[in-house]
Amino acid sequence: MKASFSIALLLSAAFLTACGGSSKSKQTVAEFSLTPYEGRTVNTNSIAGTWVTVGLGQGAGTYDGGSSSFEKAFKNYVVIRENGSGGYEISDCYGGFEALAVNGNSIAFYEYESLDLEASSTGTISNNNQISGSEIGRYTWGESGEYSESYDGTFEGVKISDSVAEFGEITLSDGVTSAYDIYCFSHKSNAWSGSGGSGTLTELEVGGSTNSAQLVKWQGDESWSYIGTYLNRNSTSYDFDTDYGDSVSFSIDEETTSNYVISFEGASDEESVEGAIVIELP
Repeated sequence: MKASFSIALLLSAAFLTACGGSSKSKQTVAEFSLTPYEGRTVNTNSIAGTWVTVGLGQGAGTYDGGSSSFEKAFKNYVVIRENGSGGYEISDCYGGFEALAVNGNSIAFYEYESLDLEASSTGTISNNNQISGSEIGRYTWGESGEYSESYDGTFEGVKISDSVAEFGEITLSDGVTSAYDIYCFSHKSNAWSGSGGSGTLTELEVGGSTNSAQLVKWQGDESWSYIGTYLNRNSTSYDFDTDYGDSVSFSIDEETTSNYVISFEGASDEESVEGAIVIELP
Protein backbone atom coordinates (compact mmCIF):
# COMPACT_ATOMS: atom_id res chain seq x y z
CA MET A 1 0.00 0.00 0.00
CA LYS A 2 2.75 2.46 0.85
CA ALA A 3 4.50 1.86 -2.45
CA SER A 4 1.34 2.19 -4.50
CA PHE A 5 0.67 5.62 -2.98
CA SER A 6 3.91 7.02 -4.38
CA ILE A 7 3.37 5.47 -7.80
CA ALA A 8 -0.22 6.72 -7.93
CA LEU A 9 0.97 10.24 -7.16
CA LEU A 10 3.51 10.15 -9.95
CA LEU A 11 0.97 8.81 -12.39
CA SER A 12 -1.85 11.19 -11.51
CA ALA A 13 0.37 14.25 -11.90
CA ALA A 14 3.17 13.63 -14.38
CA PHE A 15 1.67 10.92 -16.54
CA LEU A 16 -1.75 12.46 -16.99
CA THR A 17 -0.30 15.91 -17.57
CA ALA A 18 2.26 14.64 -20.08
CA CYS A 19 -0.51 12.97 -22.04
CA GLY A 20 -2.50 16.17 -22.25
CA GLY A 21 0.02 18.98 -22.71
CA SER A 22 1.00 20.86 -25.82
CA SER A 23 4.80 20.74 -25.98
CA LYS A 24 6.48 17.66 -27.46
CA SER A 25 10.13 18.37 -26.65
CA LYS A 26 12.15 15.42 -25.38
CA GLN A 27 13.01 15.55 -21.67
CA THR A 28 16.15 14.04 -20.11
CA VAL A 29 17.53 13.75 -16.58
CA ALA A 30 21.05 14.13 -15.19
CA GLU A 31 22.41 11.03 -13.48
CA PHE A 32 23.60 11.11 -9.88
CA SER A 33 27.25 10.13 -9.32
CA LEU A 34 28.45 7.49 -6.86
CA THR A 35 32.10 8.57 -7.14
CA PRO A 36 32.13 10.98 -4.14
CA TYR A 37 31.02 8.15 -1.84
CA GLU A 38 33.47 5.45 -2.91
CA GLY A 39 36.63 4.37 -1.10
CA ARG A 40 35.43 4.73 2.50
CA THR A 41 36.99 2.55 5.20
CA VAL A 42 34.24 0.33 6.60
CA ASN A 43 33.83 -3.06 8.28
CA THR A 44 33.50 -5.68 5.54
CA ASN A 45 32.46 -8.47 7.90
CA SER A 46 28.85 -7.28 7.81
CA ILE A 47 26.51 -5.38 5.49
CA ALA A 48 25.14 -3.41 8.45
CA GLY A 49 25.73 0.32 8.06
CA THR A 50 24.76 3.40 6.06
CA TRP A 51 24.58 2.97 2.28
CA VAL A 52 24.30 5.27 -0.73
CA THR A 53 22.78 4.01 -3.97
CA VAL A 54 22.32 5.77 -7.31
CA GLY A 55 20.52 4.58 -10.39
CA LEU A 56 18.67 5.21 -13.61
CA GLY A 57 15.46 3.75 -15.00
CA GLN A 58 12.97 4.03 -17.82
CA GLY A 59 9.26 3.44 -18.01
CA ALA A 60 6.14 3.85 -20.10
CA GLY A 61 2.41 3.96 -19.61
CA THR A 62 -0.95 4.27 -21.28
CA TYR A 63 -3.90 6.41 -20.31
CA ASP A 64 -7.27 6.83 -22.02
CA GLY A 65 -5.87 6.50 -25.53
CA GLY A 66 -2.70 8.46 -24.77
CA SER A 67 0.79 7.27 -24.01
CA SER A 68 3.77 8.56 -22.09
CA SER A 69 7.36 7.55 -21.36
CA PHE A 70 9.74 8.68 -18.68
CA GLU A 71 13.33 8.49 -17.49
CA LYS A 72 14.20 8.54 -13.78
CA ALA A 73 17.50 9.24 -12.01
CA PHE A 74 17.65 8.63 -8.27
CA LYS A 75 19.91 8.76 -5.23
CA ASN A 76 19.03 6.99 -1.98
CA TYR A 77 20.51 7.03 1.52
CA VAL A 78 19.49 3.99 3.58
CA VAL A 79 20.42 2.16 6.75
CA ILE A 80 20.83 -1.62 6.86
CA ARG A 81 20.86 -3.13 10.34
CA GLU A 82 20.52 -6.47 12.07
CA ASN A 83 16.94 -7.37 12.92
CA GLY A 84 17.62 -9.24 16.16
CA SER A 85 16.75 -12.61 14.64
CA GLY A 86 19.93 -13.32 12.74
CA GLY A 87 18.89 -11.41 9.63
CA TYR A 88 18.83 -7.87 8.31
CA GLU A 89 16.34 -5.08 7.65
CA ILE A 90 16.54 -1.94 5.51
CA SER A 91 15.09 1.51 6.16
CA ASP A 92 12.05 2.51 4.10
CA CYS A 93 11.28 6.06 2.97
CA TYR A 94 7.61 5.39 3.74
CA GLY A 95 8.52 4.92 7.41
CA GLY A 96 10.00 2.09 9.45
CA PHE A 97 12.17 -0.81 8.28
CA GLU A 98 11.45 -3.56 5.78
CA ALA A 99 12.77 -7.12 5.70
CA LEU A 100 15.97 -7.61 3.68
CA ALA A 101 16.19 -11.12 2.24
CA VAL A 102 19.80 -12.33 2.04
CA ASN A 103 20.83 -15.51 0.20
CA GLY A 104 24.60 -15.71 -0.12
CA ASN A 105 25.60 -12.60 -2.03
CA SER A 106 22.08 -12.01 -3.34
CA ILE A 107 19.58 -9.71 -1.65
CA ALA A 108 15.96 -8.73 -2.26
CA PHE A 109 14.01 -5.89 -0.67
CA TYR A 110 11.07 -3.50 -1.08
CA GLU A 111 8.92 -6.31 -2.41
CA TYR A 112 5.24 -5.43 -2.89
CA GLU A 113 2.56 -7.40 -4.68
CA SER A 114 -1.19 -6.92 -4.97
CA LEU A 115 -3.88 -7.10 -7.65
CA ASP A 116 -2.77 -3.79 -9.18
CA LEU A 117 0.87 -3.48 -8.08
CA GLU A 118 4.11 -5.39 -8.43
CA ALA A 119 7.39 -3.85 -7.28
CA SER A 120 10.73 -5.21 -6.09
CA SER A 121 14.46 -4.55 -5.89
CA THR A 122 17.16 -7.22 -6.15
CA GLY A 123 20.92 -7.01 -6.07
CA THR A 124 24.30 -8.63 -5.58
CA ILE A 125 26.57 -7.70 -2.67
CA SER A 126 30.35 -7.64 -3.12
CA ASN A 127 32.76 -7.65 -0.17
CA ASN A 128 29.91 -6.47 2.07
CA ASN A 129 30.50 -2.87 0.96
CA GLN A 130 29.27 -2.70 -2.66
CA ILE A 131 25.99 -3.51 -4.36
CA SER A 132 24.64 -3.59 -7.90
CA GLY A 133 21.14 -4.53 -8.89
CA SER A 134 17.84 -3.78 -10.56
CA GLU A 135 14.31 -2.72 -9.68
CA ILE A 136 10.94 -3.12 -11.36
CA GLY A 137 7.50 -1.59 -11.02
CA ARG A 138 4.21 -2.62 -12.63
CA TYR A 139 1.05 -0.69 -11.85
CA THR A 140 -2.50 -0.71 -13.22
CA TRP A 141 -5.57 1.19 -12.11
CA GLY A 142 -9.08 1.98 -13.25
CA GLU A 143 -12.18 -0.18 -13.10
CA SER A 144 -10.99 -2.34 -15.98
CA GLY A 145 -7.25 -1.79 -15.58
CA GLU A 146 -7.27 0.59 -18.54
CA TYR A 147 -4.48 2.74 -17.10
CA SER A 148 -1.05 1.21 -16.64
CA GLU A 149 2.62 1.91 -16.08
CA SER A 150 5.74 -0.26 -16.27
CA TYR A 151 9.19 0.66 -15.00
CA ASP A 152 12.64 -0.97 -15.05
CA GLY A 153 15.79 0.45 -13.47
CA THR A 154 19.32 -0.43 -12.41
CA PHE A 155 21.39 0.84 -9.51
CA GLU A 156 24.75 0.59 -7.80
CA GLY A 157 25.77 1.51 -4.30
CA VAL A 158 28.43 1.55 -1.61
CA LYS A 159 28.52 1.30 2.13
CA ILE A 160 29.88 4.59 3.46
CA SER A 161 29.77 4.00 7.23
CA ASP A 162 29.27 1.30 9.85
CA SER A 163 26.74 3.55 11.59
CA VAL A 164 23.17 2.27 11.85
CA ALA A 165 21.91 5.41 13.59
CA GLU A 166 19.58 8.02 12.12
CA PHE A 167 21.34 10.51 9.84
CA GLY A 168 18.84 13.35 9.72
CA GLU A 169 15.90 15.13 11.25
CA ILE A 170 12.62 16.52 10.01
CA THR A 171 11.01 19.33 11.99
CA LEU A 172 7.43 20.39 11.50
CA SER A 173 5.48 23.28 12.98
CA ASP A 174 1.68 23.41 12.95
CA GLY A 175 1.19 25.33 16.17
CA VAL A 176 3.30 22.69 17.89
CA THR A 177 6.90 22.17 16.76
CA SER A 178 8.03 18.55 16.67
CA ALA A 179 11.17 16.77 15.45
CA TYR A 180 11.44 13.28 13.97
CA ASP A 181 14.36 11.03 13.06
CA ILE A 182 15.35 10.14 9.48
CA TYR A 183 16.75 6.74 8.47
CA CYS A 184 15.94 6.93 4.74
CA PHE A 185 16.25 9.68 2.14
CA SER A 186 15.47 9.59 -1.58
CA HIS A 187 15.98 12.22 -4.27
CA LYS A 188 14.36 11.38 -7.62
CA SER A 189 14.40 13.37 -10.86
CA ASN A 190 11.90 12.27 -13.51
CA ALA A 191 11.62 13.48 -17.11
CA TRP A 192 8.35 12.75 -18.91
CA SER A 193 7.52 12.89 -22.61
CA GLY A 194 3.95 12.17 -23.64
CA SER A 195 1.88 11.94 -26.78
CA GLY A 196 0.79 15.52 -26.10
CA GLY A 197 3.42 17.10 -23.84
CA SER A 198 6.43 16.83 -21.59
CA GLY A 199 7.77 17.96 -18.23
CA THR A 200 9.92 17.13 -15.23
CA LEU A 201 9.03 15.77 -11.80
CA THR A 202 11.09 16.15 -8.62
CA GLU A 203 10.42 13.81 -5.69
CA LEU A 204 12.01 14.12 -2.24
CA GLU A 205 11.14 11.46 0.31
CA VAL A 206 12.24 10.81 3.89
CA GLY A 207 11.38 8.03 6.30
CA GLY A 208 12.01 7.64 10.01
CA SER A 209 11.21 5.09 12.70
CA THR A 210 7.47 5.49 12.12
CA ASN A 211 7.26 8.76 10.19
CA SER A 212 7.58 9.88 6.58
CA ALA A 213 7.27 12.88 4.30
CA GLN A 214 6.98 13.24 0.55
CA LEU A 215 7.51 16.43 -1.48
CA VAL A 216 6.60 16.35 -5.18
CA LYS A 217 6.83 19.07 -7.85
CA TRP A 218 5.79 18.83 -11.52
CA GLN A 219 7.07 21.42 -13.99
CA GLY A 220 5.65 21.48 -17.50
CA ASP A 221 2.91 23.23 -19.44
CA GLU A 222 0.94 23.02 -16.21
CA SER A 223 2.63 23.18 -12.79
CA TRP A 224 1.67 21.05 -9.81
CA SER A 225 3.07 20.53 -6.31
CA TYR A 226 2.27 18.22 -3.42
CA ILE A 227 3.37 17.79 0.19
CA GLY A 228 2.40 14.79 2.29
CA THR A 229 3.54 14.16 5.87
CA TYR A 230 2.72 11.22 8.14
CA LEU A 231 3.77 11.71 11.75
CA ASN A 232 3.90 9.69 14.93
CA ARG A 233 2.03 12.36 16.87
CA ASN A 234 -1.53 11.22 17.45
CA SER A 235 -1.37 9.74 13.94
CA THR A 236 -1.18 13.24 12.47
CA SER A 237 -1.05 13.48 8.69
CA TYR A 238 -1.16 16.38 6.25
CA ASP A 239 -1.77 16.50 2.51
CA PHE A 240 -1.48 19.72 0.54
CA ASP A 241 -2.08 19.66 -3.20
CA THR A 242 -2.13 22.61 -5.59
CA ASP A 243 -4.69 20.75 -7.73
CA TYR A 244 -7.13 21.32 -4.86
CA GLY A 245 -6.27 24.99 -4.41
CA ASP A 246 -3.75 24.51 -1.60
CA SER A 247 -0.59 26.55 -1.29
CA VAL A 248 2.54 24.38 -1.59
CA SER A 249 6.23 25.30 -1.77
CA PHE A 250 9.55 23.64 -1.02
CA SER A 251 13.17 24.21 -1.93
CA ILE A 252 16.55 22.52 -1.61
CA ASP A 253 18.47 25.22 0.26
CA GLU A 254 21.71 23.24 0.55
CA GLU A 255 22.95 20.16 -1.30
CA THR A 256 26.40 18.59 -0.96
CA THR A 257 27.63 15.00 -1.11
CA SER A 258 26.91 14.61 2.63
CA ASN A 259 24.31 17.25 3.48
CA TYR A 260 20.85 18.37 2.41
CA VAL A 261 18.80 21.22 3.85
CA ILE A 262 15.23 21.39 2.55
CA SER A 263 12.52 23.80 3.63
CA PHE A 264 8.81 23.39 2.93
CA GLU A 265 5.40 24.80 3.73
CA GLY A 266 1.84 24.02 2.87
CA ALA A 267 -1.50 25.66 3.58
CA SER A 268 -5.19 25.10 2.90
CA ASP A 269 -8.29 26.96 4.04
CA GLU A 270 -8.36 24.85 7.20
CA GLU A 271 -4.71 24.33 8.24
CA SER A 272 -1.09 25.12 7.54
CA VAL A 273 2.34 23.68 8.32
CA GLU A 274 5.95 24.55 7.72
CA GLY A 275 9.07 22.54 8.29
CA ALA A 276 12.60 21.59 7.37
CA ILE A 277 14.53 18.44 6.50
CA VAL A 278 18.19 18.27 7.46
CA ILE A 279 20.39 15.38 6.27
CA GLU A 280 23.92 14.86 7.61
CA LEU A 281 25.55 11.64 6.45
CA PRO A 282 28.12 10.02 8.76
